[in-house]
Amino acid sequence: MAVFTKDPASLTAYKGTTLDPRFEDIIEMTHISSFVVKQIREENHILHMILRTWWINYNDINGKIKKTGDCIDVTISKDVSHTETPGFSITSVNCHNCGGSFDAVRQHTCPYCQTEYHMEQDNWVIEDMQLIR
Repeated sequence: MAVFTKDPASLTAYKGTTLDPRFEDIIEMTHISSFVVKQIREENHILHMILRTWWINYNDINGKIKKTGDCIDVTISKDVSHTETPGFSITSVNCHNCGGSFDAVRQHTCPYCQTEYHMEQDNWVIEDMQLIR
């Protein structure tokens, strides 16, 4: 999802900066069902993991479709001081302040009490994505 959106920062599940411009050329991605954990570290109850993932990607390069086999290193994080909510759905989160339910796909604040929502308290978020070719 972060690859195909015009503004990844608008996504609650993405906490990174701008993406590598080569991601803009990708028009279809297929994960080939494998990954390797490259690094795990914990800082202040936030667990950070770097995963190396493998993909078959189709890219639009100057109007021509090019198939590539790519590695993408993805850094994800989660606040491990909070227990994971069973049945978590980003489309129906509960505000940690007022308990109101809302769709957090593109909302970073609770529409009822204006409290900033931090998805990493409930589930994993993407911190960074590095395209390796």
